[in-house]
Amino acid sequence: MNVIGAPQRYMQGVGALDQIGGVIRDFGKKPFFIADAIVMKIVRPRLERILSSEGLQGTFVEFRGECCRSEIARLTEKCRHATSDVVVGLGGGKTLDTAKGIKFELGIPLIIAPTIASNDSPTSRIIVVYSEQGAFSEALILPMNPDVVLVDTGIIAQAPVRFLAAGIGDALATKFEAEQCYRSGGLNFFKARPCRAALTLADSCYHIIRKNGVLAKKAIEAGLVTEAVEEIIEATVLLSGIGFESGGLAAAHAINQGFTLLEEMHHSLHGESVAFGLLAQFVLENRASDFIQEMIGFYKDIGLPCTLQAIGLANNVEERLHTAVKHTCRKESYIYNMSAPIDEKRVLDAILMADVLGR
Repeated sequence: MNVIGAPQRYMQGVGALDQIGGVIRDFGKKPFFIADAIVMKIVRPRLERILSSEGLQGTFVEFRGECCRSEIARLTEKCRHATSDVVVGLGGGKTLDTAKGIKFELGIPLIIAPTIASNDSPTSRIIVVYSEQGAFSEALILPMNPDVVLVDTGIIAQAPVRFLAAGIGDALATKFEAEQCYRSGGLNFFKARPCRAALTLADSCYHIIRKNGVLAKKAIEAGLVTEAVEEIIEATVLLSGIGFESGGLAAAHAINQGFTLLEEMHHSLHGESVAFGLLAQFVLENRASDFIQEMIGFYKDIGLPCTLQAIGLANNVEERLHTAVKHTCRKESYIYNMSAPIDEKRVLDAILMADVLGR
């Protein structure tokens, strides 16, 4: 069976956050907002004005920085105590996944409002849970995708350009991982085969990124929201989000999950380590050298890491990688959605070769 999934509603544009009052009214009257301290300072005054004008009663609670079981439990209890009837997550991937965790526990409607475009998690029903120390722990899955994903490009354009670059890195992998999953007979996150529609969205995501990536980066650096920026944000949030969840993952994300076990790599963003993992996937696929070198040139134009050192691993490289590779090749890993033969030695050599090519 083939399955594709998506959020019920996707809204994007400059000033989109100003529409949140009407959106909340479609689902409830007592929203529960979570955001980290920085995002909360930026958006809370604006949200309070909107709530006042709409006659809504909101509760605001700060997210402490790690999407782990204890943080989900803490915020779930606060949401339950406030008798909130809709949860709103504002911020980056870990904040948004924690908001999904509240929905997972309470079953109330969920509105996702990313303030950066650093990864493609906003549209998905997947909750990536980490340990309190930041290592990947498990993935929980909601019954349905978020009710609404509301993307204010005016806010996203104010974030440091590194976040946009990381989002591009995450989204670049979508096409290639979905294709590998399809070829190998793997399953997507609906435990089904990818639809052709998901592969088409993933392919469109890639071509939009290659066309607009550098232009969007330059626009963000200049503090501008151009059509290239709008297209890149749609590609990295919506197209990549549907593409990865309904198309499936492979080596790039499997290698990234292994990297999360290495403390020295915790300073790199998700999309940055996925981008490096994609280079290793290309080696596993035995892609032509010209193709890989051309992609590395694009990485450098965007500001994506091409070496292990750039994502934090500089000392005892092979020794440290054995830990990551062992996790990458665990029984339930996405790595087995690859059409190429997989074992720990092949994966380790692919990572090391990607590093050689990147240098």
